[in-house]
Amino acid sequence: MATISRFAAVASVGRFRFSGFIAWLFWLVIHLLYLIGFKQRVTTLLHWTISFIGRGRAERAITRQQVVARRALETLTPAQSGRPDRVRLPRR
Repeated sequence: MATISRFAAVASVGRFRFSGFIAWLFWLVIHLLYLIGFKQRVTTLLHWTISFIGRGRAERAITRQQVVARRALETLTPAQSGRPDRVRLPRR
C-alpha cells in the first residue's frame, strides 16, 4: 500500500489490486485499524482531518542540509535570549 496524492493510492492485497480513491480509503482504514487503542485512533483521525482540510502537514523530514544550515546560522547569530532576531551574513 502506498499513497500517491490526495484521493490517490495503490494497494495490493493478495491477488487483489486497487488503485485511486478506493485504494486511498483502504489505506486510511487499514492504518487506523493497526493503531492500538480507541484514543489513538480518534486522535489520528482528527489529526488527518485537520491536515486534510488545512492542506498542512505536521510531519517534516530533516535533511543533512537543514542541519548544516541551522548550525551555520547559529554561529553567525548572537546568542541573545535564546532566539535569533537578526542574522548578519558576511559580505562577499
